[in-house]
Amino acid sequence: MASQPLFGGYAPQLSPQRTATALPMATPEDYGAGVGDALMGAGGVAGRAAIEDRKLETQREYDRQTTDAMLRWSQLKEAYGVADNEARTNAVPGAAGHAKSMTDLAAKQSDEFLATIGHEGLRQAYAGRLGEWKSERAVQADAFERGSTAKLMADQMDASADMIANSVRGKPLADYVEAISDIETMEVPQGIPQAAVLDWRRSAAQKATFAWLRSQEPEFRKAMIDSHTYDTLLTSEQVEAVLSEADSDIRRKQIDADAAARAAKAEDVEYVDDVLDRINRRSE
Repeated sequence: MASQPLFGGYAPQLSPQRTATALPMATPEDYGAGVGDALMGAGGVAGRAAIEDRKLETQREYDRQTTDAMLRWSQLKEAYGVADNEARTNAVPGAAGHAKSMTDLAAKQSDEFLATIGHEGLRQAYAGRLGEWKSERAVQADAFERGSTAKLMADQMDASADMIANSVRGKPLADYVEAISDIETMEVPQGIPQAAVLDWRRSAAQKATFAWLRSQEPEFRKAMIDSHTYDTLLTSEQVEAVLSEADSDIRRKQIDADAAARAAKAEDVEYVDDVLDRINRRSE
């Protein structure tokens, strides 16, 4: 039996059954993510380009400072060389103060050079290079001063020995003995090796003895040489020279004496002849 409509013919109406479907999901692209990524990508490229630009500029600045340092390093060494040559040429005997002056100059040039380098790594590299360079310059300057001082001392010591030798020429034995005593006891520089001091004392005594003997009478010279008193002090050449000169002077003295005797005899003969002549004239 068919159902009857309720309440005045109203009957529930059933709608056709629907199938559930999922709602569409939003994606990043829906909100502009693609544009963002594109912008990010563009920004990354720009950033990387900026970084590369900074690297290149940094490299260029380093290269500029490097070549500038190369030039100024060469100029520094040239300037120091000129100053060193002038200092050596104009140095006083002994070159007192040369080492300190040149060491101070090298330090000043180094400080001024390093102050112009902005790159820390480059400055450190040159700091090491300059340290070695300054050490080498200090050694060279000190060697020059020491050599000049040694030459000055040697020259002065030789000059003093010559003066002592000249001072005893023609002087009596007492003066010669005093001079030899000075030579043996005179104060000498402490920086000279003992062997060099002994060599100087012996050389000075030798010069004084040679000069003194040669200025004495030839008979005395010959007697001293014949006594072998100075055989250990004078060289064989000096002994031979003194003896030869003594013999020559003795012969010369003998010749002069003979000539004087003949002259005196001639004068006596002439005088006698003159007296006899006057006597004869009176008797006529």
